[in-house]
Amino acid sequence: MFSCKKQELQEPSSEIVPSVASAVPTNGCETTICEDCSFQETIANDTAQYGTVLGGTYSNPYSIANMTLAYNFVHGTNVQSVGTTHYYVRFKPQTGAQLETLESLDLELFDYPLDRLVSQEGDYWPDAYANLAPNEYPWFYTVVESNFQFPSGILYENLAPLNIPNDDPALEAAAYNLTGNNECGGMIATSSSPTNTNQNGSGNSRYGDCDPGYIWDPVLKRCVLDVPPPQGAPTYLYPKGMISFYTYDDYGVIPYNAPLKYTRIVGRRFFKIDKTYTDASGNFQLSKSFPKKVTIIVKFRTSYLRVIEDGGRFNKILKKNIGTFRGNDLRNLNYVFQRSIESNTNDESQTKKTKRWLSAVAINTVIETKNFLSSNNLMPLPDQLWILLGPEDQKTPLYEFIRKSRPKNNGAYLQWRTDQVSSMSTSKVTINVAQQLGLVYLKQVTDPGPHPLNSFDQYFNSLVLSWSYYFGYFGDSYRPTQIAVWQAFAQHFGHTIANQVFGWGQYFFLQQGINWYSSGGISTSSNYLEGFNPNIGSPNDVLNWIPVGLINDLMDTNNETFPVIDNVSGFTYADIQSAYATEPFTMLELKNALKAIKPSQAAAIDQLFTSYNY
Repeated sequence: MFSCKKQELQEPSSEIVPSVASAVPTNGCETTICEDCSFQETIANDTAQYGTVLGGTYSNPYSIANMTLAYNFVHGTNVQSVGTTHYYVRFKPQTGAQLETLESLDLELFDYPLDRLVSQEGDYWPDAYANLAPNEYPWFYTVVESNFQFPSGILYENLAPLNIPNDDPALEAAAYNLTGNNECGGMIATSSSPTNTNQNGSGNSRYGDCDPGYIWDPVLKRCVLDVPPPQGAPTYLYPKGMISFYTYDDYGVIPYNAPLKYTRIVGRRFFKIDKTYTDASGNFQLSKSFPKKVTIIVKFRTSYLRVIEDGGRFNKILKKNIGTFRGNDLRNLNYVFQRSIESNTNDESQTKKTKRWLSAVAINTVIETKNFLSSNNLMPLPDQLWILLGPEDQKTPLYEFIRKSRPKNNGAYLQWRTDQVSSMSTSKVTINVAQQLGLVYLKQVTDPGPHPLNSFDQYFNSLVLSWSYYFGYFGDSYRPTQIAVWQAFAQHFGHTIANQVFGWGQYFFLQQGINWYSSGGISTSSNYLEGFNPNIGSPNDVLNWIPVGLINDLMDTNNETFPVIDNVSGFTYADIQSAYATEPFTMLELKNALKAIKPSQAAAIDQLFTSYNY
């Protein structure tokens, strides 16, 4: 089920963690530190799954009883009980569809109990998967609001009522003091034997009756010296930061640290969970305050896209724990995704770090694709998309941009060669992803489609179902003329999106035995589309029968005589969409559809197709 690494720590029993004997000051929090960033990078630079190690059960600061005590202490009241704002629950889905339902409810699911201390947060909790029957799912733990409507048919247990304030640092500080969980910036109230004996204060044992200079401690049940906290750096408890990814040699138009846009960010401390999305600049800020400590998780999903890893017992949304941060200032919690350079394995291309970099590039490619389609008033992508990131394949036939990837219904399946990924440029990943999205777009254009034999569906399904070895990236039914029709657009679309993203900063690539470069303010991809030569064959281009430059030649205003004769101009993307909506079976049918749109250019269109050997 999992490729496991030996756990770094031994997991203790889950009994309640005892408090120490007296109130003691914690370490200061003037400097914000990451407690486990080094470990999180260690497991990212590996291919194996690391187990989560849990400690004992902590004393719950958000229990109704404790929050009532904290509320009365802070506000000087005597309320009998605070209200329930959340519930600690767990779900046990029986099918993949039920798990899908839970994911669609925007729940943050954890495979370990949330009432346990986390000694080491890895990729999975081994105990959750022990002794499971085949196709059995583990329990998933989360926190829901008190008005949450539980989905029918999915087994769940309500484990505890909670009172979790969104934004009341003083109340939370008191609650954490009462339960011995205030790790920094004050006193930890601990459970020594309570006494009513006064020390350095009046003999009264009621709140508010302490002498000046003393305050009532509800845990010690006596007046204690009111020592003001030390003056240090200003406190900022709303986690914020920036998430980005390296673009390596493709920077210029796009920055070297490119923002990871509109991606889910999760913050957690005990039962308190908050979530948001990064903005167009990759910045995020959680709306809830956290008591000087928070774990930040990047989940590779947007409001309409999920990136899922293929493997293990079931497919899960990819995520990255960037670290647990402790301090008075929870700003500047930044992270940059990048490929592995040195790893704990012999193959950097298969590490979780590299896969998550690929996922970051893929998310931004989807966003750019949606923007491109919208700005050109074209058919949009499906409302809900997913990308399945498959294992690398050393046997995939070498072709510069097609990496045994294929479109899927409402998404794309992405797979790269193991000997290529670690050195693949950011723009090549973008081209590959956008090509598959171009086919997903065409499925939208042609569905249900007027053609009685459903030309595109036949092609699409052959891609989805299986591959042959030599032309595996085109499906098990190798039909060159049909492939040429649809790949003409897919190849064009991939390079068009890369041009939009990287522009003149795009890195070079080798294609048709030629090194193509950005020059004169024109991107590498644009130069390639304009200069594609259908007469360059094997060994430099075994797929020269795919008319990669055709769509570009239909739309540009350049009259050319080499490498093709192009006197066609004026086609728009709306025209191209209309032609493909007829579901052409062959290049001849595509040509006729284009001639019907611009009959005055019929002769020039014939000449252009002839130049591409059609």
